[in-house]
Amino acid sequence: WDCEVHLTQAGKDPWSVPEHNPFGVFIRTPHVDEIAARVDDLIIRPGGVLRHREWGIYEVGICGPDNLLVRVGWPSHLMR
Repeated sequence: WDCEVHLTQAGKDPWSVPEHNPFGVFIRTPHVDEIAARVDDLIIRPGGVLRHREWGIYEVGICGPDNLLVRVGWPSHLMR
C-alpha cells in the first residue's frame, strides 16, 4: 500500500486496558480513498468520516482491534 506506519508507545496502567487506550496507529499513505472504501463498516461515525482536517491531513478514523483508533491519512496539499 506504499505507506508508513506511525505508532505511539503507551505507558503503564490504565492505558494497557483497551477501553482506556488513548493511543492509536496512524497510517500515512496516498491511498486513503481506497483503504476507506475497503473498511467502510469500520469507520468511526460521525467524527472519523473521510475528509480534509483542519490540521492539513485528508484522513479517516477507523475502529481497529480492541477499539484501537486507526487513522489513515495523507497531507491535504498532496492529494490529487
